[in-house]
Amino acid sequence: MNNDPLLKVKNVSKHFQLKTGFIDKYLFKKQNIVQAVSNVSLHIQEGETLGLIGESGCGKSTLGRVILRLHEPTQGKVYFGSKEVTALNQLELKKIKQKMQIIFQDPYASLNPRKSVEDIIKLPLKIHESLSKKKMDQRVTDIIARVGLRPQHLKRYPHQFSGGQRQRIGIARALILRPEFVVCDEPVSALDVSIQAQIIQLMGKLKEDFSLTLLFISHDISVVAYLSDRIAVMYLGELVEICDTGELLKNPLHPYTKVLLDSIPRVEQIGAHKRMILKGDIPSPLAPPSGCKFHTRCPEAMEKCNMEVPVSREYSANHWVSCHLYQSN
Repeated sequence: MNNDPLLKVKNVSKHFQLKTGFIDKYLFKKQNIVQAVSNVSLHIQEGETLGLIGESGCGKSTLGRVILRLHEPTQGKVYFGSKEVTALNQLELKKIKQKMQIIFQDPYASLNPRKSVEDIIKLPLKIHESLSKKKMDQRVTDIIARVGLRPQHLKRYPHQFSGGQRQRIGIARALILRPEFVVCDEPVSALDVSIQAQIIQLMGKLKEDFSLTLLFISHDISVVAYLSDRIAVMYLGELVEICDTGELLKNPLHPYTKVLLDSIPRVEQIGAHKRMILKGDIPSPLAPPSGCKFHTRCPEAMEKCNMEVPVSREYSANHWVSCHLYQSN
């Protein structure tokens, strides 16, 4: 049995160079480099769902796009099976993108308003496969039925649908090529709560029907916990903890993870539990703190946290954490 992961990310970083004015560049020597993702390593087994959580702006979506090479990494490597995605030329990358797709966060902005639903869903087939019109129509009819749409919807345009229906169109477009791996970039965050539940249930069913491997990105830990086999926690571009979902919910180690879990509303805790609340805003990726990036907000920060960068260590079986509280274990 092959236990090699389907996807491997090794020491990936992504920095963005911002435009600078004359004063910043020549007088103050400001580089204005946004450190969106910093030295991230992870793996995803075939058929697994890895949840990626963290506050808005922590680099989750950037990492997902780097994995698919929608952004070129500043450093590091990404492997899909035996192929190094970050080393492929454009022709090779086109072939492998049939197996790696993405569902975007905004179900309206990601759809071309000038194209009908049929044209939107058919486009990946026209780019990547040579099918007869009959077979192409069959594929489209099948996928829209699987995502809960009807044949009469194919001739309509994105503005004629609700947010939940538009996201179903986006899901159909991502799955029409029958990929092996899908990045779900906060696919329910722009939807009403009632619609979120429908889309989450749909994603779970489609994962089983298509034998998908998923990277599910969200800032809502309760949503991620429902779908994911393992969860990775990201703060300011770095992974601070990663382990099985059940273990993370039962035994969170990193102070940031504890705060995220404490933010989940629980009826039984009303009036009986004092929540951990972070002070201040997330630091700017233009000038991240020295040492542990979380130390400026951490309720358990020590003196060494200001200067020393914690190393990711396996605290227990398959439970990795980057925190000085557990470095001596």
